[in-house]
Amino acid sequence: MTAPATRGVILIVRQPGNARVLAAATEEAGMDAARASTAGELQTLLVQQDGHWVALVDPSGFGEAVWPLCQQLRDCRVPFVVLSASQDCDAGNRSLQYGAASVLQKPVAKAALLKLLQSLHTGATTEGTHGREV
Repeated sequence: MTAPATRGVILIVRQPGNARVLAAATEEAGMDAARASTAGELQTLLVQQDGHWVALVDPSGFGEAVWPLCQQLRDCRVPFVVLSASQDCDAGNRSLQYGAASVLQKPVAKAALLKLLQSLHTGATTEGTHGREV
């Protein structure tokens, strides 16, 4: 009998405090959390992680550097959600262009965010997408 696949969230978050809060929330909901803030860190996670992974992207503090990270997720068929500042319409539009499954405006209700991430896991499991597909 094989062990159940890991369900996890890759946190692409520049602010350490935000990353800690998001990691605690996802882990409390039974999902592993791993953080990446550079293309190299993300590539390492995508190659090493077993199981089914989704990603949560907070573009704050990244500038234009966030879009290649979103492209990496898209290329590896990792579903992702982008957290957008309410006044940043451009980030929401670009997120969708780069393949975001959803864009949520901050502040976000924890329960709604976790429910969305769990639904993406269900879709990823059903479709057979994995963070390891590079």
